[in-house]
Amino acid sequence: MADGTVVHEIRVRTGPVLSLVWDGDDLLDPVGGRRRWSADGTEHRRERRRFSEVYDRAVTSPSGRWTVVYGERGSRGLLLDGGRVVRELSRDKDHAEDFDYPVGLGKLSDGREVLVHCPERYDRLQIEDVATGNVWRRGRGRRCRASSMRGWRSVRAVGG
Repeated sequence: MADGTVVHEIRVRTGPVLSLVWDGDDLLDPVGGRRRWSADGTEHRRERRRFSEVYDRAVTSPSGRWTVVYGERGSRGLLLDGGRVVRELSRDKDHAEDFDYPVGLGKLSDGREVLVHCPERYDRLQIEDVATGNVWRRGRGRRCRASSMRGWRSVRAVGG
C-alpha cells in the first residue's frame, strides 16, 4: 500500500458466514453460532445457537462482552452477554424498511459501556447502561435519522 502498510491475505475454507465482528485479534460470527477465526486463519468452532434468519447483522461492544444481533431492516434485535441472550430489543416499526436498524455499543471514559438505539420512536435516541439497562437520556432534543451517503446509510444524532 502507498503508506507502507503490508496486507497479507489468508484464505480459509469455511461454511457460510452470517456476520463478522472483531473480538480482540479474532473474527467472530455471532449470528452464525459464534464461530471464531484467529489471525492465522484457524477456525475455532464453537457452534452454539444459530439465530433465525430474522437476524443478519451484529455489533459488539469495545470490551467484546456485549453483542447485539439484529435484522438490518427489521424491528427486532437481541442483546447478548457473551453468547447468552439477556433481552430482546425492538425499534419503532415506522420507517424500519427505509433505513438500517439504529443501534450502537460504546464505552464511556469511566469504562461503562452503553447501548444507543431508538426503541420508542424512529427519530429519538435512547442511551442506556448496557449492564443495568438504566436509561441515561430519553432523547430530549436528540433525533436520529437516516442519511444516504454514497450508497450506504447511517444513523446520526442531529439537533441538540
